[in-house]
Amino acid sequence: MGNMSFVDNLVEKKLMDLHCGYIARVIQTDGRTATVQPLGLMKNAGSAAQAQAVVADVPVACPYKLSAKTITYTDASGGSVSQTVAVPSPLAKGDLVACLCADRDITEARRGNNDLPVAGRHNISDSIIVGILREG
Repeated sequence: MGNMSFVDNLVEKKLMDLHCGYIARVIQTDGRTATVQPLGLMKNAGSAAQAQAVVADVPVACPYKLSAKTITYTDASGGSVSQTVAVPSPLAKGDLVACLCADRDITEARRGNNDLPVAGRHNISDSIIVGILREG
């Protein structure tokens, strides 16, 4: 049947370019969008592993992370009370985030337009930050 490595490499390359979701580190953010560095090296057949390209202007769906903080206060009877509460803090440089890639181009949708997207699917440039996994 012959050597199928060319076909296997072609299929693997296509699958590597199909993006659904990934974990990334925030490089910078203004609170509404972020520049992220996807984690996990990429390796094409016959080449060395390398870092993925930085993705800029990624919309942030949930711009706050919650952390637990214990507060102590004096109640009405003069007694000391400790309570753990959730404290929101904004997305920051170094945070690890979960990103998803939209099925289609999101350029017009981000502007609120219901338009026919350009050709292509699951492009990493159509990423959206959907959650904060860990503070940096």
